[in-house]
Amino acid sequence: MKVIVAGTFTILHDGHKALLDAAIGLGIPIVIGLTDTSFISKSKPYEIVSYEKRMKVLEEYLNQKSSDFTIRPLISTEGDSAKEESYTHIVVSEETEGAAKRINEKRSKNGLKELTIVTVPLMLAKDLLPISSRRIINGEIDEHGNLKRKIRVSINKIWEPYLGETIDYLKETFGEIDIQLRKTVKDKFSIAFFPDNYHIATMEATEVLEDDDFSIGLCHGIKIVSTKGLFLISMCSVIVDKLGRIHFGESSSSEFEPSLKELAGIDMYDISVIERYVKEEKWIGNSIKDSIDASILSFKNLAQTELKNQMFNIE
Repeated sequence: MKVIVAGTFTILHDGHKALLDAAIGLGIPIVIGLTDTSFISKSKPYEIVSYEKRMKVLEEYLNQKSSDFTIRPLISTEGDSAKEESYTHIVVSEETEGAAKRINEKRSKNGLKELTIVTVPLMLAKDLLPISSRRIINGEIDEHGNLKRKIRVSINKIWEPYLGETIDYLKETFGEIDIQLRKTVKDKFSIAFFPDNYHIATMEATEVLEDDDFSIGLCHGIKIVSTKGLFLISMCSVIVDKLGRIHFGESSSSEFEPSLKELAGIDMYDISVIERYVKEEKWIGNSIKDSIDASILSFKNLAQTELKNQMFNIE
């Protein structure tokens, strides 16, 4: 029984360490295919690190964790993974899981048992984009995913009075942040029936996004839950990032019972409706924080296909 891992490992970062730790955790001998210098793409926008230097860094890390490993030069995409009978497991990232499945197809054709695929989630930097050697070399992040600058976040200025706890939460999540409060066409609070509130929040987020990492759009929404005049009100947030990805979040809901006069026209809704019917203190600020928290959780659980289609190569 052996587990295989492969990569270029240009700079040993936390994403690489997660792969290696997963392999070590299986408790069986590890074979690491380290991309040979001659096989590294000449199109890489940075200086190629020698095989010997990369191997030395790998050995230093693995010697702290396990003594049962072998490092071999990888001179083709799959090496001998489709032919070697002693291999039983393969550890890959979400981005390279497809390659492991192709290897198994070839092993089946060769009459060999398929490898057990262990997929490790991509490690995200503080800006919720994957950690990669390329980004480290470009000076964007360090090997742990910490940004070498402040995260830039833009929000409609009308929400400024309610952002106290939200800003603290964003700092806990991203580290140092630079909040840009921008004026938009939407210059007053609004409430819309679900799901129109998400459309309004999306337009707001798109409007305030300039040269930022994220923009946040917000809008209260009302859901009709019965025919007896019972309504639920909650806050939705929409986060748009610099790649154009959009993620949604919603806070917990509170009940309120508006009068027929207030239901006569949606334009009559303003922040006073919330203040009148929602009894919880700081409800607006808390609902903003909770909805943004839900949006960020959505970012952290990005689908594999979305990452493969929209992100750069992970190295």
